[in-house]
Amino acid sequence: MEASATVQIRPATAADADAIARVHNASWQRAYAHLLPAEFLAGLSFDRRRDTWARCIAKGQPQVLVVEVGAQVVGLSAVGPSRDDDATPCTFEVWAIYLAPSHWSTGLGRALWLASRQLAQAQGASAITLWVLADNPRAISFYRAAGFEAEPASLRHFTLGGVQLAELRHRLGLGGEPAAPARRPMRTLQHPRCVLEPQVEAHAPAMFEVLSDPAIYEFERVPPPSVERLAAGYRRLESRCSPDGRELWLNWVVRLPTGQLAGYVQATVLASGASCVAYEFASSHWRQGIGSAAVRTMLDELASFYAVRRFVAVLKTANFRSMGLLRRLGFEPGTEADAKAFEAEPDESTLVKCAGGVPGTSDRGIHCR
Repeated sequence: MEASATVQIRPATAADADAIARVHNASWQRAYAHLLPAEFLAGLSFDRRRDTWARCIAKGQPQVLVVEVGAQVVGLSAVGPSRDDDATPCTFEVWAIYLAPSHWSTGLGRALWLASRQLAQAQGASAITLWVLADNPRAISFYRAAGFEAEPASLRHFTLGGVQLAELRHRLGLGGEPAAPARRPMRTLQHPRCVLEPQVEAHAPAMFEVLSDPAIYEFERVPPPSVERLAAGYRRLESRCSPDGRELWLNWVVRLPTGQLAGYVQATVLASGASCVAYEFASSHWRQGIGSAAVRTMLDELASFYAVRRFVAVLKTANFRSMGLLRRLGFEPGTEADAKAFEAEPDESTLVKCAGGVPGTSDRGIHCR
């Protein structure tokens, strides 16, 4: 690398997919020459690599960074929520770090790693993991120097290119639990179809009428027993946070241009940077686009004002209307780890979405090896 060359690490764009695929293939062909057959490495598909990375960049999950020297992309990293079934919501994963072989041992790999770590920490990560081939001493040395420790019990085997390989997970703790989300005053949110007002006790009488609609409870829950009970619950929620301050409790009522209340949207913002979302609308307002407008408006506010990076919804699998609404908004099925972390029941589904894109947690086409 020339001393005068300008080095920049930045988020990847769609235009980077070709360069990323070339770096990925070149790195594999050099790094795994002692492990995989030459014909297998020579036959790595450029188109498949390019298309895989293009999908990741478009979805925003994992989050992909590139390092440029001059105007040339010479390396990449990818970091996102861990794909492992036993991961907690605060565990992130380095999905990949690759450099063009001509730029190995130049410090760029460490720079990519530090940028990836900073990205994960900004989203509330309390630990970062990655998978490394057991017979890849160069990578193992790099990650140990960065503070990662191997987890011997995680050893697993797989076949690639007709060769039996083993990989081992490594973990880095980031020092304690993530900080509680910052408390900020709730704002009234405007949309052409509706207005989202911060929920207060005074909304209880009108909302009692909305929530007395029996059609709402086809799949779960029961209506509030009285206006007084509903008002007491709303009064408690005006604190906007859990008693220990570790969660934000954000509730908005949804008002139509006619002045009528149609329902509510709510979010629990966690220290991890994730948010559990829910909503309820009177059946007289179903299939009119009001629910989608209100939920989308809330998600935009959570991402831009509360720095939420990941949205989670847990709902009855049979609730086809709500499932359809979430899928239209870009939610996708979560992993088994998501279901466990958010305590989904056997008859419930967990759907997830990343701010700015749809998570691809089920896409394990990229491995850090």
